Amino acid sequence: MSKVIVVGISGPSCSGKTAIALNLLKVFPHTVIIHQDDFYKTDSQIPIHADIGVQDWDCPQAVDMPRLVREIRNVCQQLERPEAHNSDKLDDIRDHFASQWANPSKDVDQLVSAKALASIKEQALHSLGVAGASQVPFSIILVEGILLFHDGDQSSEHHPGAVCDTGVFIYAQYDTLKTRRESRTAYATVEGVWTDPPGYFDALVWPNFLKYHAGFVAAHPELTTDKAVGEAGAISDPWAGKVVICSSDTAAEDTLRQCVKAILAEWHKRAEKSRERSPGLLDRKFNILRLSTGHIIEPERLEYVLCDCDLVPQVFIYGDREHASLVAIVVLDPEFLKDFLSKEKILKKGSEPPHHQMLCIDTVVRSAIMNELNSHGVERNLSYYELVSNVYLEPYEFDVYGLLTSTLKIKRYDAIRHYQVTINRLYEEIGSDGNQSQMANITNWKMSKSTAKKF
Repeated sequence: MSKVIVVGISGPSCSGKTAIALNLLKVFPHTVIIHQDDFYKTDSQIPIHADIGVQDWDCPQAVDMPRLVREIRNVCQQLERPEAHNSDKLDDIRDHFASQWANPSKDVDQLVSAKALASIKEQALHSLGVAGASQVPFSIILVEGILLFHDGDQSSEHHPGAVCDTGVFIYAQYDTLKTRRESRTAYATVEGVWTDPPGYFDALVWPNFLKYHAGFVAAHPELTTDKAVGEAGAISDPWAGKVVICSSDTAAEDTLRQCVKAILAEWHKRAEKSRERSPGLLDRKFNILRLSTGHIIEPERLEYVLCDCDLVPQVFIYGDREHASLVAIVVLDPEFLKDFLSKEKILKKGSEPPHHQMLCIDTVVRSAIMNELNSHGVERNLSYYELVSNVYLEPYEFDVYGLLTSTLKIKRYDAIRHYQVTINRLYEEIGSDGNQSQMANITNWKMSKSTAKKF
């Protein structure tokens, strides 16, 4: 299988793409960054905007897309060769793409703290099962630019999004983008210097973003507060399952984590396909999954968080690209369960509780346990999409079915096979691929966060 991952980092002008790309380089050193801005056509070839009569640098026609795609493929071929892992060879490739356009903020090294960066890197290495960055089994091409996932024929050999294996779309709200763009001075071009004329952002930059990403924006209304766009109605995401949405209005650390998750998800997906083709290959840990919403999930981390709850000695989290939310197989501690149900007044104090197996199939008990787990998750700073939308209460511990390794970790593939019928039923109970339950999770998550801020 290919050991090169092409990652597109896109978003509107001044959304913070370059800064995130440079921080990703610190997590995965064996990386080449290609800036789309290096592939603008010559100044004389830049289209003139029909309405305002100035050069339009923010449209697809201003970029030499065929040359960009050729270069991406060329670098892929170079990085697939064994000698590409030589540091001098990698530096030669990087020097070729040293960008005159890359213009990160001066505090790029302070955007993500050293502690957070070390944590992100450690988690990535753990997910890959390697001890150091030099052992990471793949190389990365980071393609950064404003027009990677724009509307158009995705099957076209000249569309840059088509050659990206995965992607991250980084956005910021209108006011943030405008302030950042208008604070910039001049841009070096192929033949000279470009300076935005007065009103350029409102007249061209922002309208072009909406125009060339109309399908993407309609599917993700959080990208803009423009009412005219919102009224277009929800449509299917043209890049669903391939591109993750992030906001640079939030902490850069969160955006960086989402980018790393997307890269790891792509690698684990390839490893899984390789295992399916060659069953004799060594099995690897499958610690990353993606929901139909595009959110990246680390089930092992969520299981660790939920097992911190006294009620739950064991839990198995499941999600996939076909569904919008997570479900869980939960093993409960019988004694803590009785105390919990008494406290919640589901069982009368002092009364003899039903057999543990009977409690596990009771719908009221299931609902109470799910709410308790999600409340615990919110307290531990899980995001709304990391909460579960349905649970099955397993009366027996996983080792009864041989689902634990010698180090007491869940054998994820064996667990999926064992519980597949149960998992299907959990999603059938949710209905609509989990969308309604996901909305409830969002509402409860926001309410819990709002309550927490008051204290």
